[in-house]
Amino acid sequence: MKIELSHSPKGRQFVIGDVHGCFLTLSALIQQINLQQEDQLIFLGDVINKGNDSRKVLDYLMQLELEYELYCIKGNHEHNLLTAYSCGMDFFEDFLHAYHADDLMDGDLYAYLDFCAKMAYYIETPTHIFSHLGFSPSIPYPISDTRAYFHNQNIEISTTAIQSKKQVHGHLTVALKTIQEAVNGEQTIINIDGGCCYKKIEGLGHLCALEITHNTLYVQKNLEKEIRPIAQPIDLIL
Repeated sequence: MKIELSHSPKGRQFVIGDVHGCFLTLSALIQQINLQQEDQLIFLGDVINKGNDSRKVLDYLMQLELEYELYCIKGNHEHNLLTAYSCGMDFFEDFLHAYHADDLMDGDLYAYLDFCAKMAYYIETPTHIFSHLGFSPSIPYPISDTRAYFHNQNIEISTTAIQSKKQVHGHLTVALKTIQEAVNGEQTIINIDGGCCYKKIEGLGHLCALEITHNTLYVQKNLEKEIRPIAQPIDLIL
């Protein structure tokens, strides 16, 4: 499923990278950009898991959706959340525990699942394509194989249909300097996943928002008190 936005927002258009359950950092970024009523928010997926506050992040996004024009793209972690739930509750709870997302069980779980299920795989405008991953020679455009899409690690535009449009994506963590160089150089493919949940790794630990109209990058350092390592990742791309 994709979303086509044929209109430009009356205000600013913000594209936000992988949040990964870092609620304090996300809320600080939203304050930093001074969000206005006519602004548009596009999240590039992987808003949950790894950080400690997946529930607070989803609650916050669902509230923002009621007040602003907000779109959220499905990342591999949202895809895996839905897959894990289909495998039975015991397995689902193990999945949540592995990714420090146990707090989802303390909120409105079915609302969270519904919110994730309705996420688009990518958003297309007359000038841009926003996606969680990029497109590669092995991933045809538009997406026809979601399993292959979520396994894609090669960020390379390869089809004429999208070569004329800039692409902004997340998924693969890169250093802040790399993001800044891509934005300042007005590159056609820009990865804005600043590795928000990896605050202890040099160059990472940043949540980024790219304001499209004026090509302005906003950066928020990770503010979470603690980010626990993932003890046993579970790959559920089926």
